[in-house]
Amino acid sequence: MDHRKIDAALAAALDERRAAAVAGGPGPRLSVFVHVDPVAASRRRAELARLGLPAGSILGGIGTASLSPDQVRELSSKPWVRQIRLSQPLDTL
Repeated sequence: MDHRKIDAALAAALDERRAAAVAGGPGPRLSVFVHVDPVAASRRRAELARLGLPAGSILGGIGTASLSPDQVRELSSKPWVRQIRLSQPLDTL
């Protein structure tokens, strides 16, 4: 995993999921924003879909997905993935 592409909140969530997996708990998926090189993403649609990021979810180089920790690790190792951030719930005003 390329930790330079993972934000602090996502790194903490991955650590929590790893601890839950060791304890025998299920590994819930993580809601994330994935920033990719738009040109490369258009050429790698099948690979992105296999990794849990459907082509229709990417707009302007940013996609949203619900990924397993393994998918996050694999995506972060791709050179055309720029950043992966954990999606945070928004508060209403």
